[in-house]
Amino acid sequence: MNYIIHLTIYIMNKIYKGLISSSWMPVKISSKIKEEIRELYNQGFKTEDIAKKVEVSPSSVKIFVKINPDTGRYFERIGEYHQYLALKNGYDSYVKYESYISIKNGFNSRTEYLIYLAKRKGFRSWGEYQKHLTLRRINPETGVKYKSSKEYQNFLARQKINPETRDNYKSVREYDKYKAIERSKRKKNKELSDLILKILVYHDKSQKWLADKLGMSNQSISEYINGRSMPKRKTLRKLKKILESKEIPLNKSENLESLLEPKSKGNISIWEELVKSIRSLLSNWLSFITINLISLKFFSFLEKGKWVSKNFLRKMLLECRHQSHI
Repeated sequence: MNYIIHLTIYIMNKIYKGLISSSWMPVKISSKIKEEIRELYNQGFKTEDIAKKVEVSPSSVKIFVKINPDTGRYFERIGEYHQYLALKNGYDSYVKYESYISIKNGFNSRTEYLIYLAKRKGFRSWGEYQKHLTLRRINPETGVKYKSSKEYQNFLARQKINPETRDNYKSVREYDKYKAIERSKRKKNKELSDLILKILVYHDKSQKWLADKLGMSNQSISEYINGRSMPKRKTLRKLKKILESKEIPLNKSENLESLLEPKSKGNISIWEELVKSIRSLLSNWLSFITINLISLKFFSFLEKGKWVSKNFLRKMLLECRHQSHI
């Protein structure tokens, strides 16, 4: 009986939360395959059948048969479609848009959503799933599959142009070094770097002391101090708590408030934000009503079949309603 309860609650919770499409990292698809996808689609083949025939994901098939309203042509890249979606919904990047969708569907963050997607596919983490996809790719330079993620990352880096030298990067290490220097020039990176250094020097605290307090490596703290990396908001809040403790008294000018300000979502007006909030609220109410209607229909079916008692159904309905708010 307990098994039935948990199974039903699980199903109802999934119906409430919903499952949105993912931006799985795809195997590179040639122009010839894209043409074949569109030809089969125009002949009336179903998405799943096309995916099996040309050996790509169904989500990729759906993207390559869509027309970009801005250009009037087919989408040629998955990234192009994702960027179109982001801009259409008022976001300047797909990552920000995907974060919004993740939270809207009941996840605390985009990272949590990606981990969930990977586990659905039978992988322990998003990184493990990405590695699996990487090893399926063919290296255009050798004609065989990549042997490691590093080999693939080096190949990608060699396709990029260094703005300073106008030459291709020789390796992913060279590319990462350039990007780190660029990040260190950002205003917020400099502010955080100056603040940490100032406090540690003035109060005679070491880099290792801060690393231990945050539960991180010395290398990570060094990245923050040199401005090459910016901690996540969760780490920033923890850092703020440590630096504002009695152990290290701060002056009024020494604070992390500006670094903890909400992230900008591009050039979105207050009215657009209000519309989004109202849409989200209506969506949540509709989901709540839907799950209750489905629950009632399902439980009525069980009751008519005399498989369970009325008291059991009442308890089950209350539990499902409780789960829909979690």
